[in-house]
Amino acid sequence: MSKKKSAGIVIIVALIVVLVAITVSIFQQNSSIEKQISALKEAHCTISGGIKVYETFTVNDYEISLYSEPTMTAEEALETYPNAYALCAEVAEERGIEASFDNPDFLTFAKSFAAQNESGTDELIQECKDLATFIDYYENIELNDTILRGAITDDPDVDIFELMPEKQKDSTERN
Repeated sequence: MSKKKSAGIVIIVALIVVLVAITVSIFQQNSSIEKQISALKEAHCTISGGIKVYETFTVNDYEISLYSEPTMTAEEALETYPNAYALCAEVAEERGIEASFDNPDFLTFAKSFAAQNESGTDELIQECKDLATFIDYYENIELNDTILRGAITDDPDVDIFELMPEKQKDSTERN
C-alpha cells in the first residue's frame, strides 16, 4: 500500500473517531439534561387526582413555574379512553391527520373534537371529555420540559418567561 493511501486511511479513521467521540459527548450531555429535568420535576411536584401539580422553584437564578401534567402515560390513555381515541383517530385520519400522541396536529384536533363531541352514548360523550382533559394536561409535558431545558442550559433561544404560565410572566424576573 502506498504512503498516500495509508495516510488517507489514517486521516479517515481519525475523523471517524472524532465524530464518534463528539456524538457520544452530545448524547451524554442530553442524557444528563434529561435526568436533571426528571429530577427537578419529581422534587417539585405533588400528585392530586391523577395530576402532577408543580410548586414554584429556582433553576440557575430563574424562578420557574410549570403547568400541571397527567400522571397517566399516552399508552395508559389509549387503554383508558379506547372508544374516544378511536372516534378521534377515525375522523382525524379522514382529514389527513396522523393519529398519534406524538403528533401535535392530532393532539390539537383530538382535544377540540373530543371536547365538543355530543354524539353517541352518555358514556362515550363523557369518555371524549375525559380524553380532551387528558390531552390538555399531556401537552404540558413537552412544554414543561422545554422550559426546564431552557433554564438548565440558559439557552438564549428559549424564552422561558414567555412559555411559563401567565401567573409567572408578570412576577418572574431573573435574579
